[in-house]
Amino acid sequence: MQVQILKSDTQFVSMEVTINNLPTWIFTAVYAIPHEARRQSLWHQMNDFSANNSQPWLLAGDFNETKSMEERRNCSDDLIRRCTHFGNWIESNALIDLGLTGQQFTWSRSLSPETKKCARLDRGLCNQEWRLLFEEAGVHHLLQNQSDHCPILISLYAFVPLKQTFKPFRFQAAWLTHDRFTECLKENWRSDTPLYPHLFQLSEALTKWNREVFGNLYLRKKQLWTRIEGAQHKLAQGYNRFLVNLES
Repeated sequence: MQVQILKSDTQFVSMEVTINNLPTWIFTAVYAIPHEARRQSLWHQMNDFSANNSQPWLLAGDFNETKSMEERRNCSDDLIRRCTHFGNWIESNALIDLGLTGQQFTWSRSLSPETKKCARLDRGLCNQEWRLLFEEAGVHHLLQNQSDHCPILISLYAFVPLKQTFKPFRFQAAWLTHDRFTECLKENWRSDTPLYPHLFQLSEALTKWNREVFGNLYLRKKQLWTRIEGAQHKLAQGYNRFLVNLES
């Protein structure tokens, strides 16, 4: 892949992307300023680019707007005007929404469980040329964690399960917090053997110890991620104090 920056601004970065023998296309990474009046500069610059561009074009990121009130929850009705304006902007530039998989909203915020607000502020848009180039491309909303936005993952060739591959050994710093780690290390460390084969044996012992004693860090993380994702999915459908507290 080759990437060349074409233009950068406080609200976007546009770049030319070349992947193998495919036609060169344009990617614009967007972060629309929360202030409505200052966002007008973004819309005007994108209008100008769209009018003079004939290459495949993908825009993605945080637009800080929604196309309709159905893409919001617990938000005031005075946003209808902004939704209409954003929807008209997409249509006037002949842009196509890449859709979504995963949870419905990409942003949520609340000062209390009763005031929790949600919206789909992040998305992927493209012109017809880009859509024909990547017919199976899609957007997946990943788990929201720490930030009030969830990351969006864009795949050019649909979302297919990855093949299982060999994972190299990784030392986990969390092991040092376990009372029995030092004991395991002393039992499996040998100073009278060649270093390289011994390290391989030690890694196997630590991997087994992680699974049987420490509790398989990866499995525990996956289980927690699944519970949080499930809570966020249900909260996108309606308010529930128990789930709000569980997610927190």
